[in-house]
Amino acid sequence: MAGQIAANCAGLTEEQAVTRISGHLHSFWTPVMIAEFGEFVRAYPDDVDPLVLCALARLDA
Repeated sequence: MAGQIAANCAGLTEEQAVTRISGHLHSFWTPVMIAEFGEFVRAYPDDVDPLVLCALARLDA
């Protein structure tokens, strides 16, 4: 699902896309969903869009 969110940001600058993705995750995903996705990312980082990785890092900050 996070990949679909990133795909919807096509045409935006990297900063705009990361801001939009992190905003979406913060607004619509529960903390449990974000934590579970974080576990997936740690196990399979090559399977996650780089913009999503940046957005997740922003949530952790």
